[in-house]
Amino acid sequence: MDLIGFEQRRRSGEEQRSLLEALPEILAQGASATTGLPSRAIGVEIPDLPDVGRR
Repeated sequence: MDLIGFEQRRRSGEEQRSLLEALPEILAQGASATTGLPSRAIGVEIPDLPDVGRR
């Protein structure tokens, strides 16, 4: 999400909309459309949990 980028553009006068007005569009773009951020998949590993354990 490019919330910071949008806010910087708004403060410099490039954007006339408020953050709330632009939020649906910003959320629809997602992080992959953000300039400068590589699109990547983050691997998640779940540890093996013992069947019976002490609490």
